[in-house]
Amino acid sequence: EPAALLAEAKKGGFWSYAAGVAYHMAVNFDVQGLVLDNYRTTLPMSKGLSSSAAMCVLLARAFSTVYDLKLSTRGEMEFAYQGEILTPSKCGRMDQACAYGARPVVLTYDGDQVEVEKLVVGEELFM
Repeated sequence: EPAALLAEAKKGGFWSYAAGVAYHMAVNFDVQGLVLDNYRTTLPMSKGLSSSAAMCVLLARAFSTVYDLKLSTRGEMEFAYQGEILTPSKCGRMDQACAYGARPVVLTYDGDQVEVEKLVVGEELFM
């Protein structure tokens, strides 16, 4: 039920991020839901490392995969962002760049418009 998902997202708390992404998926696609078994978490929570964005990208990617939505990485980023801003958290758009994993990217902003450029690195990059 989209209304219940929206209410949960707006409440805040751990599950609000999942509810926000699920809400956007439910109102934009013919999807029913997901069951994710997070048997092990190594991502530090509440440390300013965009763990909520990582969770939102994971959910957007899972919906896309399970329901064959064929979302691009940019599409996953957008649904993750839209889901997260429903919560009291108020993330920025840069957080969803985690959708690209270990691949370096450059994000260019013009208002709400985000352009993503994948960087080609000539040799191994150590961070």
